Amino acid sequence: MSILTFFVHLIPHTTLQIQETLKVVLPEGALVNDLRLAILEQLHKANDGNKEYRVQAITASPDPAAETIPLHRLLESHFESHSDVYSLIDIKVDTKRHVKPVEVRPAKQGAGVSKEPSLLAGDDKYVSVVKYSYYESGTKYVKVVLDSHFKGIGAHPKEKVFTEFKQRSFTIKVLDFKGVNYQFTVPRLQCKIAPQDCSFTLKTDSILITLRKFKDDDNWWSLFKSKAIGEVESD
Repeated sequence: MSILTFFVHLIPHTTLQIQETLKVVLPEGALVNDLRLAILEQLHKANDGNKEYRVQAITASPDPAAETIPLHRLLESHFESHSDVYSLIDIKVDTKRHVKPVEVRPAKQGAGVSKEPSLLAGDDKYVSVVKYSYYESGTKYVKVVLDSHFKGIGAHPKEKVFTEFKQRSFTIKVLDFKGVNYQFTVPRLQCKIAPQDCSFTLKTDSILITLRKFKDDDNWWSLFKSKAIGEVESD
């Protein structure tokens, strides 16, 4: 069975700005409602225990006035595989629920190989970092700054920070910082990077991620990939 891949940009109705991008894979013949359910499944998996999510609309444009696509429609009637999809979401926080700090198992001592410690229940025990800032540094680099949650991160052991850089995506995971595991992921970057030349630095109260551009003349007008009007997917 053939599959369809979509890059879903989540837009909270309170900010009307892209907060996070999810990669969603569905079988051919899937409906818009199947995409809605897949979005909710990923959000609930990453939920730290006190949030409630609702998908208000799925559209083909980030414009708040864009037409909402009916849930009974076939996805293939509106999107090709690897298309960008926009989802307006409502997030409610239940202040009566308390989030329990994440427990981390100590890493086993192996034969000199550093591996990420196993979590008690897998990747769903990470708190997703959604606030970030970025800027182009000269013609060769893009810098990403994470400062939400990370006051005092400069004193955190660098051995508890793990990164995975790929040509069109990256993930950074911070383990056991003040009892919590954090994760920031860009599943689809605006432009390609040179993974072997990317790095991170722990500042006093923030994390600085340095991305080496694949092409010096690429225009990083967004960190997350957003297809421009008339643009044809090339990779």
